[in-house]
Amino acid sequence: AGEIENSGFEFILGGTPVQTQNFSWSINANLSINNNEIKAIREGIDEIVVGSQFGYGGSTVTMKLIEGEAYGNIFGRGYERFGSDPDNLFLDRSLPVVIGANGFPVRNGAQLVLGNAVPKWIGGIRNDFSYKGFELSFLVDFRADVEQYDQFGNFLSAFGKNEFTEAREDFRVFDGVLADGSPNTQEVWLGQGVGPDGENYGAGYWRNHYRTTSENFVNDASFIKLRNLTLAYNLSPTILGNTPFRTARVSVAANNIILYTPWDGFDLESFSA
Repeated sequence: AGEIENSGFEFILGGTPVQTQNFSWSINANLSINNNEIKAIREGIDEIVVGSQFGYGGSTVTMKLIEGEAYGNIFGRGYERFGSDPDNLFLDRSLPVVIGANGFPVRNGAQLVLGNAVPKWIGGIRNDFSYKGFELSFLVDFRADVEQYDQFGNFLSAFGKNEFTEAREDFRVFDGVLADGSPNTQEVWLGQGVGPDGENYGAGYWRNHYRTTSENFVNDASFIKLRNLTLAYNLSPTILGNTPFRTARVSVAANNIILYTPWDGFDLESFSA
């Protein structure tokens, strides 16, 4: 139980730029922005867990409701940042990553906010054209400023199926700083077992480090999509004169035709976080 406050704006614009005896073009567009804040939750409760998505090696993410924060926040484990505020609930990606004595990035012990699964911007534009008996319409919509957890990507990286995990035989110096703030210069091997340098790397970077950090899998889920395309023809009364029908319309439609997005997982709309 609790209270949540939503605030925002919605703009709707429509019109018919062209209208002649045989041809018309109508256009309708909408744009909305929404901000929300959890104003209160039940007394005696610090947080409400809405749900979670499993990730290997501690990379599970959780959606929590906390008073004063936004609905949809995705909590997970990120890399430790040098100079970060220990009281900050959000991961500050602008700060340098801390590199451990073993040469690999250090993971935070506590879950921080890595993103938000509720889009801030939602909009769309629909065009309708007609020429004599023919009609053509298409809808393009978008969502922006939204993140999701790529659970499938987490599974693939756990078993070395992602293309980037093919670098398992490479050496790398991770960008970041040591605990004292000095630049990291230690070269490490990304493979499994004993490396060419004689060090034992166990199950390797991708299983021991990369797959265990939620930050690697909470990604930008913004998109622009050609949602619908419809072509139709209205049969003329002359054709229907000897039939029991007064009107008839033949159409063909396609949905979810083109998608442009930085996201590289399953369908963005097939799950919520």
